[in-house]
Amino acid sequence: MCLQLRKDILQGRLPCSFVTLALLGSYALQSELGEYDPEVHSSEYAKDMKMAQGQTKELEDKMMELHQTYRSECRLSPPVVEKFDFLIKTHD
Repeated sequence: MCLQLRKDILQGRLPCSFVTLALLGSYALQSELGEYDPEVHSSEYAKDMKMAQGQTKELEDKMMELHQTYRSECRLSPPVVEKFDFLIKTHD
């Protein structure tokens, strides 16, 4: 279901604000890449995470900024938690 939501956002069928795109993009990064690791992630690691048509560097930078603040602090795996958060944010 999360993949369908990302597809709908990317194709413009589900409009989102910049803030929502940045937040959902940061969750997608966390889900796919895990926690930020400066030794692993390049300075432009969000470039390949497409969240919107005409995605800007500003959006990618904000996605990375948010992603870099996340730490796993619960017993559920980070991908599971992020998918639940993604669904909740897109449903509102």
